[in-house]
Amino acid sequence: MEKIPTSSSCVERITVPHYLVRHDPVVTLNDVEKKLGVSRRVMVKTLLFQRADTGQYVLVALRGNDKIDRSKLARALEAERGDVLLVPRERVEQVIGLPFGGLRPFGHDPEKFKVVFDRAILENRTVFCSAGEPTQTLVIKPRDLVKISEGICRDICLQGD
Repeated sequence: MEKIPTSSSCVERITVPHYLVRHDPVVTLNDVEKKLGVSRRVMVKTLLFQRADTGQYVLVALRGNDKIDRSKLARALEAERGDVLLVPRERVEQVIGLPFGGLRPFGHDPEKFKVVFDRAILENRTVFCSAGEPTQTLVIKPRDLVKISEGICRDICLQGD
């Protein structure tokens, strides 16, 4: 497991405008909708993938209402579709050191974790994403989120919604 900075130290190091919302624990998008009263369209969910060919882990961030197109994701990673595998929920905390529901796209070593955003998140003025714990949500401009994550934006979602 990667020794990652604590959630609070990661948030404290953010140098772009943002704010942190503290709340009762949330794990699912439904929880976030109920507790924070925000649309899935402005939520950023983060999923953990692993490349079977290289072993590299990839954090994939997309709007809460969108779904990954594995072929597009593979192209963005210059990989074969079959080599891009979703890490099972029960392994996420073991691999990344954050609880399921607290997975964030920022604060990781970019040498160990590539970060890919779906470019549709850029359509929002602000987005809500996990700050690393199920009791904290970061509110930030999407371009700033990509910047602090050292990520790239690509078209990686299914068409629709």
